Parts: sequence; structure tokens; C-alpha cells
Amino acid sequence: QCLWMEPGDSMSEWIRRSQDHQVWITRLMTEACRRDNRMVSFAIHLFIDAWPAGWMKTIMDCRRHPKPAYFAYQDALAPLAVSCRTDRTCGTSGESIEAEAWVCNDLNEITAGVELCYQLERGGRVVRSARVPARIRSNEAVFQGRIRFELPSVTERETLTLRLGLLSASGETLHDTAQTFGVFPILAQPSSQMTAQSLGGEKARLLASELALSPAAAEALWIIDAPAALEDPVLLAA
Repeated sequence: QCLWMEPGDSMSEWIRRSQDHQVWITRLMTEACRRDNRMVSFAIHLFIDAWPAGWMKTIMDCRRHPKPAYFAYQDALAPLAVSCRTDRTCGTSGESIEAEAWVCNDLNEITAGVELCYQLERGGRVVRSARVPARIRSNEAVFQGRIRFELPSVTERETLTLRLGLLSASGETLHDTAQTFGVFPILAQPSSQMTAQSLGGEKARLLASELALSPAAAEALWIIDAPAALEDPVLLAA
């Protein structure tokens, strides 16, 4: 059983899924460190595999071939970077989602005329967008504001993509990032009608034995199911 991700059906699938997970967690932790102005320095441990059967935390193999997380780490360490932070990455139709926009600057100078842009995409189409002047300070991460949006009505699971970017005064993209959000349909409410089913025969005798009931109780076992009123089905022995 795999604790952190879905297991693969082949060695190549295990490699792909584990490296995808490493990309996600490397970006998550690196951007969190970038947004913390109390953070002086941090590093990846370990950086390079020492031998073929190395530690999965490394972002470069023993032959000096970078893994996908290497490039995620490199991107998250861009001197001037935009970062998206959110407490939720999925929800149900009609719910509101909130994401924070940050600009992290490790440079001594401040680039003038930079705009912070964002767009929300559904099915490859832009459904919402905006752009505002970016607030940038030297050697500091600055909170820009919150982006709130309501999850659309869906009949099956969908994915929304929130893209953030920094544009220079000439329109050049200085840095960009993206965050996906899963949208689930609203489930139908369970029936409030109470149902009852009488058990008998071998099934009742086995159940009575498992519940340590007397043999006589096996002749009068009922299952009562009332979803709207009770958290779990109730088993009654008359």
C-alpha cells in the first residue's frame, strides 16, 4: 500500500507518479518558504543521488539527470516570482473558493510598472480575469490580495485552473504560476423514508453468532435503515 500517492501498475508508472508527487510537494514547500519573510535560507536535502538505488527525496539522479522536481524547484526560486496560496483545492458546486496572491522578490531593486494578472479557466476557456498594479518591495514577499470565486454547477467532476502572472511595462511575462481546483457535483439527498428488512435462515444465524447473540435471537433479526434520522443503520434483535 502506498501512503502518499496512487500506486503504479508498472515500474515506469511508479516512477512517473512518484516524480509527479515530488513536483507537487517541492513546489508547495519552496513557495511557502519564499512567502515567509522570516526565512533566511533553505535547501533541498538531498540534492543528487549518490548511487542508482538512492533516496527518493533527491531531485537529480546519480547520472546528473535532473528529475521533474528540479525544474519545479528552479521555477519556485525565480528571483521575482508570483505565488498562489490556498487552503482548499477542491469543493462542491456553489461553494466559494479563496486563493491568496503573493509577489516574492529576492532582488535589491524594484522593477517598475509591473502588473499582476490572473485568469480563471474552465474547459480551456477563460471565465474570469483581472489585472492590477503589483506591489513589490526589495528582498521581501508581499501579499497582494485574495481572489474569490464560486465553483460552477457541474454534473460530473471538473477542473478549474487559476493562472497568475507578472507582466512588465512592455507586456513581457516575468513569471507565472497555476493552481488547479477540483469541482464536484452536488450529491442527491438520501431518502427520509425508513426501511426495514427481516433476516432469516443461515444469514441470520451467522450474524447472530458474530454479534454474540443467543441462537433464539437469530429467528427475529431486523435491519432498520433511516438515513435522514440516523447516522448508521440500526440492527434490532427482537
